[in-house]
Amino acid sequence: MFICRLGRCVMCALTMVIFSGCSTTAEVQVYTQYLSVDDKADLARRFSDVNFEVNFNDTPIPAGIRHTTLIYSPHIPDIEAITSLVELLETTKHGVPRLALTGTENHYYSRDILGLYLVPEAKGINTQVQVSEALAVEYNGRCESVDVSLSLNKNGTLLMVSDLWDEEQDIGYSESRSGVWVFSDRQISITLEGDSPVEFDVARFEKKSGPQGNTLAVIELNRSGSAPFYDGCDFVYQAMVY
Repeated sequence: MFICRLGRCVMCALTMVIFSGCSTTAEVQVYTQYLSVDDKADLARRFSDVNFEVNFNDTPIPAGIRHTTLIYSPHIPDIEAITSLVELLETTKHGVPRLALTGTENHYYSRDILGLYLVPEAKGINTQVQVSEALAVEYNGRCESVDVSLSLNKNGTLLMVSDLWDEEQDIGYSESRSGVWVFSDRQISITLEGDSPVEFDVARFEKKSGPQGNTLAVIELNRSGSAPFYDGCDFVYQAMVY
């Protein structure tokens, strides 16, 4: 069997005999506008060490991308590839990227390719990045059928913990699932491993609470769209304002 990609053909038959399969690696399109020759060599080595196929792209980065950003398709077959790439970038001078869905700034990617735009912080403050960081907290679920919490991390990863009940064994248990999240146009989109993206409208406000009239900062994530998820499930975060 032959696999052809970008004009390169690799014969996998012998590999299948020896290793019982021909493994694939995630492809990363890296935009080089702000990279030196040494930067590119360093990234190529780092990506190779963790089985990423890197392709450097000299096309100018869109003016609207003013922070290091990783663009991906919601149909990516392996969410863990995003997590691995984020963790790799945390160890470099480029830092944690903002995550965005394909179509951002009219840049589109298939399910097997990631777009990485490395932008120096000196290019300016990205308001959307500031908002995203403010949304990176732990939320309590307001769900009809399950107790659930949702932790959004600043590096774009997430952890959802659900307290469930096994009716056959008459015992409770917890289920933890990881994934990634993005914020765009007043919506958060979360993608759990193996699932389609689920959208939530974001509402941020303050309210008075208790006999002393304490002020609470509130963030609500209200379910939107039709992707499968727990029935009637929204999320809320509340913190005292001092």
